[in-house]
Amino acid sequence: MEIKQSKDVCIDKLTSTHGADLEIMANITSSSQIAAVMQGYIGEALNSTYRVNRCEKLLRLTVSNKARGRDDLAGIGKVADIQGWQGSPAPGEVRP
Repeated sequence: MEIKQSKDVCIDKLTSTHGADLEIMANITSSSQIAAVMQGYIGEALNSTYRVNRCEKLLRLTVSNKARGRDDLAGIGKVADIQGWQGSPAPGEVRP
């Protein structure tokens, strides 16, 4: 079993193109965008793939607007790797 680094988890979330992770990443800035998303939720309840796809496209566009998503990914890429769990220190070993 592989344990993902927090950087990998962040990248997975930032590159989501559908579902709850996309909703979290969205940058909705107006009431008309909120209304469009609400129509998407209604469409989902009515099993309308057209409305759901249209809503997800809107959410993806809000992430890409002014390169916001790209900036978020670049910011994560600049963060130094975090050292993972390495077990108990050996007798006499001092760790920072």
